[in-house]
Amino acid sequence: MSQSPHNMDYDSSGPPIESEISTSAEQLINNNNNNNNNNNNNNNNNNNNNNNNNNNNINNNNINNNNITDMDTNTTPTLPAISQGPILKFPYSLSSLHWDEDHLENKESVYCYCGKEKAKIMISCDLCKQKFHLQCIRLLEGSLQLYGDWVYRFSCSVCAGRESFERFSKNWVDILEITLFNLQDQKHRHVMGVVYDEMPGIDLQQPLSSSSTTKKSLSSSTSSLSSSSSSSNNNSLGNSPQIQSPKFDSVNSIMDPEDQRFQYFSFDQEIVPFVEINWNLLCSDKKKKLHWQKQLSQALTNGRIFKSGLVNWNMNGYWALGTDQLLLKDNTVFKDKVLAPINNKKRKKKKSSKEEERDKYLTKLLLIPNKESLFVPTIEYDIMCVAKENSAPQIKIGPDQLTVSNEKGYRMARASYPCICGDWYFEIDIMDDVGNCRLGWSTSRGDIQANVGYDQYSYAYRNSQGDIFTSGRSQPYSEPYGKGDTIGFFIRLPVTPNTKPNEVNFPFINQLDVYDLVSNEMPPIPVAGEEPQPPAPAEPLPGSFIMFFKNGVSPSTPAFQNINKAMYYPAASMYMGSTVKFNFGPTFKYPPQDLSFRPYSDILKKK
Repeated sequence: MSQSPHNMDYDSSGPPIESEISTSAEQLINNNNNNNNNNNNNNNNNNNNNNNNNNNNINNNNINNNNITDMDTNTTPTLPAISQGPILKFPYSLSSLHWDEDHLENKESVYCYCGKEKAKIMISCDLCKQKFHLQCIRLLEGSLQLYGDWVYRFSCSVCAGRESFERFSKNWVDILEITLFNLQDQKHRHVMGVVYDEMPGIDLQQPLSSSSTTKKSLSSSTSSLSSSSSSSNNNSLGNSPQIQSPKFDSVNSIMDPEDQRFQYFSFDQEIVPFVEINWNLLCSDKKKKLHWQKQLSQALTNGRIFKSGLVNWNMNGYWALGTDQLLLKDNTVFKDKVLAPINNKKRKKKKSSKEEERDKYLTKLLLIPNKESLFVPTIEYDIMCVAKENSAPQIKIGPDQLTVSNEKGYRMARASYPCICGDWYFEIDIMDDVGNCRLGWSTSRGDIQANVGYDQYSYAYRNSQGDIFTSGRSQPYSEPYGKGDTIGFFIRLPVTPNTKPNEVNFPFINQLDVYDLVSNEMPPIPVAGEEPQPPAPAEPLPGSFIMFFKNGVSPSTPAFQNINKAMYYPAASMYMGSTVKFNFGPTFKYPPQDLSFRPYSDILKKK
């Protein structure tokens, strides 16, 4: 089996998890035929009961028709005739469907063997990439699937002659990602007006029947949404079982989706119960050990795709999912990278080069958060602070997440968000006279195991001599500084005709676009057996410049001009015990008097 970033193992423990679910169309038809035969026999044996039998026939037909209502809606094409053999042909032309860029939906709303609309939970075929309703897959009759669970390989019978389905082991990071994704989804549904009562004693791994759930509307304006939701194809074909989580607790009762705390959930009261309730769907290959929650907690800390409530909002024990691309992982090329290969490697049809390149690029972006050497803004932080993951591990960060120090040789600390365009200003207070420091700006390629200004990717102002540094070279600039001084940092990054909209609108852009920006900042990935490619030559940004201020005073000329085009982080490097404190604004001790600027904290405010 191919190795994956998640170290996934093939789960050969047995067939898919069985549970109660709506009866399949084939079973309903067989039951209907049996009922009709029984009624005909009754008619032949006892003519006096003809009326009763006719009534029974009508009732049976009504029951059956109610059960397969969603299978008989007036959408085309219709479900192929059910036979004992596998379905070998779609009732539509697969090649005529027009899919979106990420292959999540098609314009025609045609899916599955049945050709009906897409439901919430769908299973993707690795060969043709079509999406299938869980109930239409005969191999999975009676099975459940959590929303967003992509850790499987499936081949439909049209592609492979018979259906093939394999589940794979999930590690704790995968389990947490799917758990938080479902908790978020349930909370959004709650806000939209459709909620389900918690029913003590119910096995929540089983689909809840209408008798065990009570749908409620939060307001009259959402009652129609609640009604339509209960009768839509998404319930019958969507195989979206009412898998519940514990109620939202008092702290997490924030119901404003615009509030970033909306996405946070209690580890003890929400995350752990959800995993325990849905253990068979998330951890079917794992033995539930006595202290399994400890492994879950460690994965939250080390997973690099989760936001800490303590770090961001002083909410201890709360966590949020930092990524929003889980549904894109249900992708053949991505699975080829992280899961074992599918049994049948024959593809239904050769993809166009454009689609193939898109899948490869999408996979490259999806793998970025798993690379320990890369820091991705927007994943782990909601606030402007010093980012532990964006700094050298030797850096000591104070409880305020603004004060930093370092005991020995030069090491760098960087902020949680960079700037790409605009005029920005922040300050750093010098807290003591111990050691030395070099302060300024750094790109993501700046060496965090060295001082700011060590390479071409960072620019510094040194305390001991008042000179400036980049590429390891010094030049005179201003006065030395020390304890009690406040150093100001101004950067201008003009918008040019070559500036992209995502660069202007950062960080309020699609997270894949954030990954794209991070990817472009990094050197080319080395290919085995080939000579490492040199980094792309630096591209100067016309009109850009950096200025440094000591207690509000700066030389009349910029420290650096036409600096390289890049994403720039506020940065500080300390030596032999030096301690400094960042101030990102909005209030400053010495705001520049002759420059228009925005406080660096405004990076997190929409324009």
